[in-house]
Amino acid sequence: MADGLDTKAVRTRQRILASAAREFAARGFDGTSLRQVAAGADLTLGSLYFHFATKADLVAEVLRDAVDFALARVDQAISELPSAAGNAEVLSAAVRAHLHALHESRDRGAAVVRVMDRASTAPVAAARAHARRYITRWCTLIKSAQCDNVVSSGVDPRILTDLLLGAMNATVGSRQLAPHRVDTIAVTVCDVFLRTAASPG
Repeated sequence: MADGLDTKAVRTRQRILASAAREFAARGFDGTSLRQVAAGADLTLGSLYFHFATKADLVAEVLRDAVDFALARVDQAISELPSAAGNAEVLSAAVRAHLHALHESRDRGAAVVRVMDRASTAPVAAARAHARRYITRWCTLIKSAQCDNVVSSGVDPRILTDLLLGAMNATVGSRQLAPHRVDTIAVTVCDVFLRTAASPG
């Protein structure tokens, strides 16, 4: 019985996160209410409060979920490269993985982009901590690429990271793109940012 209750709680939590991602993507942090999220998850407001006491808790969990998903995809893509792969191949694989993670769940990706895009709309320390985890991972990739002159070595790696992630995140639109379209975007991003001819896929 306990396992069944745990499974039901997990499913309910997933419904809440999916609803929250839709609302945050459409309305931003300030424009989203817990009542709207509860309705989207087919729950009462009281049931939602059982899982998340505040909107700040909810947005932090949406971002944690999105960051964990994207990090897992990036790390998996890199781990599948040959051991002799250089930093150009590593960065290309990471670009492709990020874009596919972003577009596979458009609501989740769009929610992260919209919530974190404006500092004034998301004064949530826990949410920002999750965003920093992802930025730190990419800064490490950028620094390694700079050592091999794969990307410009004369630019602050954090600035370059912000530019790269910003360019990729800007591709999230109102419609979910087919995988082959995402691959085309990944190749274009690599053509713009990388100094070699390496391309993902």
